[in-house]
Amino acid sequence: MGLRDYLRVLNRHRLYAGGVFVLVVAGVAVWTFTSPSVWEAKGRLLFKQKDTAVGSENPARSLRGSLGQLDSVAFGNPLDTQAEIIQSRPLVEKVIRTLQLKDPQRRGQLLRPEKFLKALKVETLRRTDLLVIRYREFNPELAAKVVNTLAQAYIVENVQQNRAEASSTRTFVESQLPKMEQRLRDSERRLREFKERYGSVALPEEQQAVVKQLAEFKSEQAQAAVKLAEAQTRAGAIASRMGGLSEKEALVAGALSSSDGMSELRKDLVEVESKLALARAQYQDNYPDVDRLIKQRNALRALLKTEAGRLLGQPGLPDSLVDASVAAEAQAPATKDNLPRLDLVRQKLLKDLVDARVEELAARTRTDALNSVSERYSSQVAAMPRLEETQRQLERQVEADSAAYKLLQTKFHEYRILEAQNIGNAELIEPAVAPELPAWPSPLLNLGAGALLGAILAMLVAYGREFFDDSLQTVEEATSLLGTPLLGTIPRWTGAEGPGLVAQSDPLSPMSEAYRSVRTYLKFLSAESPLTAVVFTSASPQEGKSTTVANLAIVSAQSGARVLLIDADLRKPRQHKLWEVSNQQGLSTLLTGEGNWRDLLVQPPGLERLSLLTAGPMPPNPLALLESRQLPELLAQWRAEFDLILFDTPPVTAAADALALTALSDGLVLVVRPTVANKRILVKVRESLKRPGIRLLGQIVNGTIAANEGHSEYYYYNRYQTRSTDSLAVSTKNGSGNGRAYATNGNGKGSSRKWYQIFSARQDSKSRP
Repeated sequence: MGLRDYLRVLNRHRLYAGGVFVLVVAGVAVWTFTSPSVWEAKGRLLFKQKDTAVGSENPARSLRGSLGQLDSVAFGNPLDTQAEIIQSRPLVEKVIRTLQLKDPQRRGQLLRPEKFLKALKVETLRRTDLLVIRYREFNPELAAKVVNTLAQAYIVENVQQNRAEASSTRTFVESQLPKMEQRLRDSERRLREFKERYGSVALPEEQQAVVKQLAEFKSEQAQAAVKLAEAQTRAGAIASRMGGLSEKEALVAGALSSSDGMSELRKDLVEVESKLALARAQYQDNYPDVDRLIKQRNALRALLKTEAGRLLGQPGLPDSLVDASVAAEAQAPATKDNLPRLDLVRQKLLKDLVDARVEELAARTRTDALNSVSERYSSQVAAMPRLEETQRQLERQVEADSAAYKLLQTKFHEYRILEAQNIGNAELIEPAVAPELPAWPSPLLNLGAGALLGAILAMLVAYGREFFDDSLQTVEEATSLLGTPLLGTIPRWTGAEGPGLVAQSDPLSPMSEAYRSVRTYLKFLSAESPLTAVVFTSASPQEGKSTTVANLAIVSAQSGARVLLIDADLRKPRQHKLWEVSNQQGLSTLLTGEGNWRDLLVQPPGLERLSLLTAGPMPPNPLALLESRQLPELLAQWRAEFDLILFDTPPVTAAADALALTALSDGLVLVVRPTVANKRILVKVRESLKRPGIRLLGQIVNGTIAANEGHSEYYYYNRYQTRSTDSLAVSTKNGSGNGRAYATNGNGKGSSRKWYQIFSARQDSKSRP
C-alpha cells in the first residue's frame, strides 16, 4: 500500500477517526484544565576537590585517592553515586522530620519516604560537576524549602563523613609511624653491616678501579710471558752449542775445572786407574797388588765424588760424572778420565747459559706472581656484580622505607589539619527559589500529546474498521474478486432520494455519461453478433440494479435503438415504482397465458423508442413461471420487434431467476455496489456463475466513491459538478425530472473531499507517462 491508499482508508472512515480524535483531544483538554497545578523548584550543587595538603608541590596528587576524592569503584560517573546518596532513605527521612511534611492522604501523619522520592528528581548535567535537585509540590514555597533543606542536609552529612574518614585515617597513620621507623632503622643497619663486611663504600667506583688494575696486570702478565719465552729460547740455543754436554754435565765440568784440589784428585785417580789396568793385565783381581789398587781407586773415587758434591752443592752425584775409565792396553799411554772438560769457548758458553737460566728463572717467577695476582683480581671482579646487586637491594629498601616514613609523617600532619576543618565536596551554588510558573500541567504539551495520541488512535480505528470490514470498497477490489471485464462505473449518488431516471431528467450529467459509456461497451462487446437480450442481476439487494438497467434502457433509446425493458423480478418488482406506472398487469400475466404483450407495454413520456413491461402480480412460484414454454416464444417475438431487450432480475443470492433467464439470453451482467456488496458473497457468486451455459458478460460497478478510488477518472466527475447542477436546475425549472435534485460527484457537498481528490489526481498524473 502506498501513501494514497492509506489516505484513502482514512478518508473512508473519517467520521469514526475524526470522532475518536476529537474525543481524545477534548478529554486531554478537560483533564489538563481541571487538574491542580504542580510547582517544581530546583537547586544546583557543585562538586569539587578540597585541597588540604601541607608543603606539597602537587597537592592534588598528594591527596589523590584520599578522602574527598569523588572516585567510583565501578566504571561509572562518581556524580551518579552522589545522586543516589542524596536520594537515600536516611537523608529523606531527616528532611521530612525537619520540615514536618504531612501526607495529605493520611491525616496528621508524616509523608512516607516512598512518596517523597516520587516527587524528587536528582540528575547530573552532562560533562559538568553539577547535580540538579528537583522537587515537585502543590505549594511553590514549600517546594523550594524542601530542595534547600535536602541540599544542606547532604552537605552536612558529607562534611561529617569527611571528618570521620580523616579521623580514622589519622589514627591509622599514627599507629603505623613507629613500625615504619623501626623498619627504616633495620634497613639502614643491614646496609651498614654489608659495607663493613666487604669493606666497600662505593662499589661502582671500586669496581672501576679493580677492573683498571686487572687490565694493567694482564698487560704486565703478557709482557712477562714474552720475556720468559725469550729466556727459554736463549738457554736452549746455548745448551745446544755445548758439544753434547747436558746442562748438568756442563755445570759439573765447570765446577771441576775451576778447582785445584779436584785436579789433583783426578790426576791421582787416573794414575791409579792406569796401574790397575796394568796389574789386571798380569794378575787376577784377588791378587794383593790388584786388590790394593782397586781399593785405592774406590777410595779416590769416593773422595772425588764427595768433593764434587761439596763444590756443586749437590751431594749424591751420579757415578757417571766421576767414573774414570782406563783405555785398552794398546792405548794405555793415552788413557784419560771420562769426566767432561771445558775449553775456553765452552767456559764462555757455560757462563752465558748460567746467565740465561737466571734470567729465565726471574721471568718465570714474575710470571707466576702476576698470574696469582690476576686470578685474585679476576675473582674479585667476578664477585663485584653480586655484591653490587645486594648493595643496591639494600639501598633501595632503605630509600623505600625512608620515603614511606616521610609520607606517613606528611599524611599524619595533613589529616590532623583536615580533621580540624569543616570540609565537604559539595557546595550549593544555586539555592532553590519559589517558581513563578507551574511545571505541570503544561497546556501546550498536553494538548500536543493529546493530539498525537488522538491521531494515533484515530488511525488505529480507521485501519481496524478497514481490516474487519468485508464490504467492497473500490472498483479494483471488485475486478480482482470477480475476474470479469469491467463494463463501466457509475458515480455514487448522495442526494436525499435515489438518482432515479437521471438519464432522462439530466441527460448531460456525469451519471448519464457513465450510463452511455456502459451502453457503448455493451454494444461493441460482440461485434459479429450484437447483443439483443441481456440479463441484469446483482449479488445482493440494494446494489442499484433496477436503477442501472432503467437508465441503460433510456440512454439506449436516446441513441435510436428500439429498447424493451422487462421487469423480470417477480418477487420484489421495482421498475413500476421508478417509472411511476401501474403494476396490475405485466410479465406474470403474459406467462400465465392471459392478454397480449403489445397491450401490456407502457410507453414512457418523451421516450418513443422505449417500451416497458412491468412484472405484474406476484405469482406463487416465480421460477416455475419463468421456466415455462411461453417465455421462449415471447422472447422470439421480442427479438424480432426490438433491437435490445433488458431483463431486470432478482439478486442471484436470493433466487435462481437470473440464472434461468440467462440460458435464454445473450449474456448476464452483474451490478456491484461498493459498501453494499460483500466480498465473501461475491466470491460465492463468482463460483456459481461458472456453470455451463452461463455467459457472464462483465460487471458494472454502481455507486463508486471518488475518495475511495483516488484515480483521475473519478475526479473527472467533480469537474462537471457545476455544469450538471446547472443543467439539473434548468431541467427542474422546466418541470422535468420529477422535481428531484441530482448531485453526481459522489461526495455530497463536494468541498469536503476536494483536497483528497486533488491529491489523487496529481499522484495519478505523475504515475502515468
